[in-house]
Amino acid sequence: MSLGRFHEDLHTLWLDDGRRVELTKAFNYTDPNGLLWSVPKKAIVDGASIPRILWTPLGGPFEGKYRKASVIHDFYCDRRSRAWEAVHRVFYDAMITSGVSGGQANLLYAGVYWGGPRWSETVVANARLRHPDDGPRRPRNRPLGVDFGDDEASWEGPDQGIGLEPPDIDLGGGEETFETRTVVEQYALPPDALANLGGAIAGKDLSLDEIERLVDQRTQRLEPHRVELGDGERYRPLAFDGDADALKGLWSDLGLDDKP
Repeated sequence: MSLGRFHEDLHTLWLDDGRRVELTKAFNYTDPNGLLWSVPKKAIVDGASIPRILWTPLGGPFEGKYRKASVIHDFYCDRRSRAWEAVHRVFYDAMITSGVSGGQANLLYAGVYWGGPRWSETVVANARLRHPDDGPRRPRNRPLGVDFGDDEASWEGPDQGIGLEPPDIDLGGGEETFETRTVVEQYALPPDALANLGGAIAGKDLSLDEIERLVDQRTQRLEPHRVELGDGERYRPLAFDGDADALKGLWSDLGLDDKP
């Protein structure tokens, strides 16, 4: 299987708040299954989709080899136009493509699968509807931010959700605006849970399915935090106020103290 590929370098500009970055050029990634993930120019991301418990050992969501994966994951967690499972998996795929080691990628994936945002298939279906206020339609099946020059027909791939125009949908006249409400869930990931999970993963050649089963076993009795969002509202992660030094020690104990 292919490792996936980035179509161009990542170009960003730090915003004045020192926390968010804006893409100055479109950024596209094709995953190992051939699915295109497109982040358009002027998209703004802040790493909020990565549980903050994972930030301290790594230095932040935009440091090291996993920053490209973080941008894709952040954008699609905001758009919620693909299944949350697929969005978390592309985070892993993009890390491997970027050269993050298998052990680090496994633990980061486990942390995101546990503590990252989740949403329903209904949310995905609604996100793929074209809002009447969205303006003129681009040619169908064209990736966002990809310049084909005068040859609009040069893209012949199948519809793949966000990043490509969805099929034409009859909205019953198309003049009325509508609002969808999104329920996003997130499980808290405390340090002791991360330590237990890391101990079960470190040094083992586990598949992503096996990692997911480990997480599911540990979260099945937990109650997720739920937040309802309206159109245009961004997901905000659970706050984390754990001990930074303890987290660095945990990362070292797991043999993953080198930044990706």
